[in-house]
Amino acid sequence: MKVNDSIMMLLIHTHGTTISDQLKEHTEAKVRLTLGLYVEKIKRADIYLTDINGPKGGDDMQCKIKIDAYGQSPFVVQQTATTLTDAINACSHRVKRTVARRLALTSKRSKYRLPEMSSDIDS
Repeated sequence: MKVNDSIMMLLIHTHGTTISDQLKEHTEAKVRLTLGLYVEKIKRADIYLTDINGPKGGDDMQCKIKIDAYGQSPFVVQQTATTLTDAINACSHRVKRTVARRLALTSKRSKYRLPEMSSDIDS
C-alpha cells in the first residue's frame, strides 16, 4: 500500500539509547503505515524513544508519539515495554486509535456548526 506522506513530517528522537538504522527504518515505516489514513490531517509526528533506566540497565524502554494535527492541540501517546520494538508497535497501535477518536470528535463538532453567512448581500 502506497501512502501519500509528503505532507506529514516525521522525526525520531532518542534519549539514553542508540538505535540501529534497521530499527529507525522499522519505526518510521510502522508509524507512517499506522497513520496512513490520516496523513493529510497530521502536520507532524515526533517519536521519542527512551531507555527509562539509562545506563544502570533494566528492561524499561519507552516510546512516545506526539501528534500535531491540523485544527487540534498537540497530544502525546506513550507506551512502555521490555524492548524498543515492542514499545514502538504498542504505541503505534494506541496512537492510531487515539487519532481516529480525536478526528471523529472534531468531525462531529464541525458537522453541527452553522454555515457561515455570505457577505454578498443583494441590494
